[in-house]
Order: sequence, then C-alpha cells, then structure tokens
Amino acid sequence: MKGKLNALTLTLLLGFTTSAVSDEPISVPKKYNNGPASFAGSSMGFNSSERAAYSLYDSAMQIFQGLIQATSCTSVSGSYSFNVSANGDAGTPASNEIKFLTKDGEELLVIQAIPHNPIAYRGQDIHIEQVRNASIKGSEIKGFSGTVTFNNSDTIMVSQSSVQVKGDNGAFVDYQLNMIKDYNLGEDTNDHHIYDWGLESLSVLDFPEEKHWQRSKSLRDNGTVKRTVFVKDRTVGSSSCRIIIDGSRSNKLINGASSINQKIFSQSGTLTISTEKPNDPIPAFDAF
Repeated sequence: MKGKLNALTLTLLLGFTTSAVSDEPISVPKKYNNGPASFAGSSMGFNSSERAAYSLYDSAMQIFQGLIQATSCTSVSGSYSFNVSANGDAGTPASNEIKFLTKDGEELLVIQAIPHNPIAYRGQDIHIEQVRNASIKGSEIKGFSGTVTFNNSDTIMVSQSSVQVKGDNGAFVDYQLNMIKDYNLGEDTNDHHIYDWGLESLSVLDFPEEKHWQRSKSLRDNGTVKRTVFVKDRTVGSSSCRIIIDGSRSNKLINGASSINQKIFSQSGTLTISTEKPNDPIPAFDAF
C-alpha cells in the first residue's frame, strides 16, 4: 500500500509542476527555488497531541471532500461548527476526537484518532475512524477510515483514507484519498508560525478523479498553538471548491504541568465550504 502511495506522490508532484497555464509551467513556492527544502538536523517539534489534532483536521476535510464530490460544491456550501480536543495518548480514541455540531448543538459528525506509539528515528502512525454514520445536507456518510504518518522530524506527513458517501442517485460511492505535505517554520527566527504545503488526490474505485492543493498556517506561542487554518483548493475536478478549517484557542495543561508533551490540543471553530478559486485571497491567513 505504501508503495502505491509513493507512486501516487510522484505522479502528483510531477503533475503539479508540469501543468501549463498560458504555456508556462506552474512555479513552486519560493522556498523550493534552490532545490529540495532541507530540514536536516531540524524538527517541527510537534507533540503527540498536535499530530493527533492535525490528523483529525485533515481527515475531517477529506470526509467533506467526498461529500462534495458525491453531490456538488454549491449544495454543501456553508459553515459547520466544530470542537476538537486531543491529548495524543496512544490507544485513547475518546480523548482524541473532533465533533461537528448542528446549530442546536447536536452531533453532526464525530471522528476519532487512535495514536500509535512513536517509533524512534522513524515517526508516528495515527489511525482515524468515523464513530458512527452521519448525515450532512441529506447525504449519508459512513465508514471513514484512514492512517496518517508523520516522519521523525514532523517535516513530512502522508495519509491514506477511504469513505463512503451516498450520492444523488441514492447509492453509496467509495472514495479513496491520498495526501502528502511538508511542514516548515518561517524563515524569520522571530516568526512563530508553522506552515505546510502539499497535494492530494481523490479517487473513485481507485481511479483518480480530483486533485487538491493543501496549505495551512498555525501560530504557536509559548509552546501552545493559538490558531490553525487549513485550506484545500480543488485544482482538478468539476468546479472550483475551497474548504477552510479555522480553529482557535490555547492549549490546556494537564494537571497544571508545564511540559509541552503533556498538553491537550483544544480548539473550536468552523469548517467553511465555498466556490472560491485557488488564487482567491484567504483573509484568515492574513489575520494572524
């Protein structure tokens, strides 16, 4: 399975950098201008709670990607409220979950992370599961399952997942999603933001249908993540569609402990779906 992901990753990267606009290939971000971004000897310093929370964010967006493909971007456009809490402890899914809520505060969608113990010098796997079937805008969603893997320095993350969504024809469609992205710190040593940039594919019955561009920005202040914004833009598919997760609130300490490894990642916010184009402004990125 991982071999298949590696082949897909290469295809995604080559496809992104060789796509033509006005007969000119698309440029990659400036930080790659001098070759591969090197993080040798450095680390993002994520703790297990941050990895679990980021995995839940990406997985939630993947569920909505399946929903959008099964229906349409306009039919599910709007904002969805969520709460996320993660302690990163291995084998404790109830303590690592994201809940989407209706306007009345009822549970709309719940997914949980099951962190595995990190492997020294390798990284960490985090399994993600949907807790129960859900219905959003009249479409039933079931069976989301995925695995997110961080490398040892938290500079590369890959994920593989699948979800079933009942489409307009009343039948469930099985979607597969594969993503790769890298995390990096701002070039300015006084910049406390964490950034990511990556690509993702959505397949139906293992045949690719869509490609998405992934970006995120998080602010870590005194060891706590104050705000996190994840953005996915559809770059190949039936129409423009953007998904934004915008969460904020300081981490909480467990029993007053001061170590970053003992903190709970706790945020609330909204997931917003719109028909904006990839190059349209992202005000949330400029707000912090």
